[in-house]
Amino acid sequence: MGLTNQLQSIDSSPLISESVNQFFDKLDNASIKYCIQRNYDGYPIIITGDIDIILAKNNFEISISIIEELLHDNGGKIYMCYASSYV
Repeated sequence: MGLTNQLQSIDSSPLISESVNQFFDKLDNASIKYCIQRNYDGYPIIITGDIDIILAKNNFEISISIIEELLHDNGGKIYMCYASSYV
């Protein structure tokens, strides 16, 4: 199997890709700075697992609100949220 076929086999669903796009668009529109930690090559078409992002502490609550809004609109919910103060 060539690289192109391997990439096609792990493409994210259109709903996931669109949701990821919407989330980062909303962060951008709210002027919230963020850093995707790793494994972002191919986003939003190829998402191989969870997405680890770093946000400023003062933007955490608004970012969670954005995620909750997107999940609600698509029938999802947050199962776990982890905030750390060591970064």
